Amino acid sequence: MIDFICEVIGSLYVIVDVLSLLFEGITFSIIRFPSPHNNELADDRATFIIRVTHCYTVVAFTYFSAQATISLFYGFYHIFEFVTSFLGWALVIAVALSMRRTNDKTHFHAALSGLAVILIIKLCHTSFYCTDLILLGVRDGTYIFLMTSLMVEIVLTMFCTLIPYLHIEDVDEEEEEEEKEKQKQKQKQTQKDKRHAFNIWGMEIFDMVSQIVVIQTYCRQNPSDDDWTQVLKGYFALLVVELIVLTVGSHLMFLVYDRHVMDLKKFVVAHELVMDAVTDIPFFLVSMVGGTYVGNVWITIDMVLKGIMLVRGAIWVPCNLDEIKLTDVEPKKASESIRKQDTEESEDDLQEKGTEMTTIG
Repeated sequence: MIDFICEVIGSLYVIVDVLSLLFEGITFSIIRFPSPHNNELADDRATFIIRVTHCYTVVAFTYFSAQATISLFYGFYHIFEFVTSFLGWALVIAVALSMRRTNDKTHFHAALSGLAVILIIKLCHTSFYCTDLILLGVRDGTYIFLMTSLMVEIVLTMFCTLIPYLHIEDVDEEEEEEEKEKQKQKQKQTQKDKRHAFNIWGMEIFDMVSQIVVIQTYCRQNPSDDDWTQVLKGYFALLVVELIVLTVGSHLMFLVYDRHVMDLKKFVVAHELVMDAVTDIPFFLVSMVGGTYVGNVWITIDMVLKGIMLVRGAIWVPCNLDEIKLTDVEPKKASESIRKQDTEESEDDLQEKGTEMTTIG
């Protein structure tokens, strides 16, 4: 039991890695923060993917359990929350089993895709009722429950969409100098990941979060007891479309690559262009028709940033992508490697503490 708790706590360090990759994507790889498993990302991508997935399942299972308990006790949308949490538990267990029992990546990808569907359904539900309460000016226990759920579901969506993008290897072959010391006589080709995939992912996550914030600031600035305005309906519809295209499109990469449906680079570029076409451009039109940016600082900033990201995402990133492939992940093998590493690190820590106690004694 203690080993399991330590394993869970250790996996949460991965959240720092995810936030580091998000900041890197938002800043277009100009700034990179050191993260706990940065070397593993560069040297052993498959193991890092499983490590991130393990953290994803831990957070998701904990969240579904807590949300189901609170919703049942207080009656907050209890039927919907319990049913979706039940399905979430089943899919989290399916993902965990696919990592521990088999190296068949098809089962792994299918379980991840199913969990993504449940997560997006929950996020759309939470966003809808949260928007409604903000518009009405309600700040009760239901509002607190929804806002807390919304924040956690945004974090889970980050994991959900990052995992497919972690599979993308956008590499450039170039010769390096002779290795020092033991391999001075050898030359090798190394693949330097240019990490454009994280730029795409970071921009889309920022776009999703900013859309949620835009909806909330608009509701706070224009409270009403009547039905939703056409502008608000447009904003929310764009959020739903964005969530669906982002999650479904990113997980379709697995099918495209495994079945050789089309060239992977063309699919990634097409996915990004579709994201921009169905979200950013309509957002500009809705905002201009409603004039919502007038007097609203966040919507004004968001308009400018979306314009910059649209130009960069539609022109610069696709033109700089080389031939890309997906990392070949063997879930069971990578999971065993992580457990072995964690065990060795724990033993080393115990030895160091024992040495320190002996020295003190």
